[in-house]
Amino acid sequence: MPKVFTRTAIILFCLWHMSAVVAFSIDTNWSIPPLTIFKNVVNPWTRPYILLTGQWQQWNLFSPDPLRRISQYRVDQSINETWHTVLAIDASLPYPRRAGMTKTLRRIEDRGSNDALTQRFLALVCRDKGIPEGMKVRLQRRYSVLPKPSEPLSMQQWREYTPQWNEDTLAEIPCPASP
Repeated sequence: MPKVFTRTAIILFCLWHMSAVVAFSIDTNWSIPPLTIFKNVVNPWTRPYILLTGQWQQWNLFSPDPLRRISQYRVDQSINETWHTVLAIDASLPYPRRAGMTKTLRRIEDRGSNDALTQRFLALVCRDKGIPEGMKVRLQRRYSVLPKPSEPLSMQQWREYTPQWNEDTLAEIPCPASP
């Protein structure tokens, strides 16, 4: 009996895992009704598992054409029409916190400044940093894209490489009232 139970548990876990990966991989922009329905039904149950186990990465992370963008984020507060940094999301944060925030910030980049996730993220920063209601805050992104030369660069060339940084504002809102 225990052998049957063990096998059944393994089979059920494999089905759970495969369903989670498939549901997370489906893009609703494909507009294929059976796939969209499957994602809408399964994803709310399996998404936490996917995020917790780190399976949210895209193929590009491991492919011959990896992601080449370096991103840094910060939240600024406007005081007397001058911006002051209240939160920097960079290497100074402990890894678990930085990793979770980076996942959220990448989603914010995809969704835009008027998305509920963006508004909620900035509202939480306002609350955590004690920024009063009505004070303006903004989410800034600083990024650089690594070159993709036709020929591999030498170690010396990489040591001398200096990133060309770009900066933009992802969102700007007044802090909402604390709940």
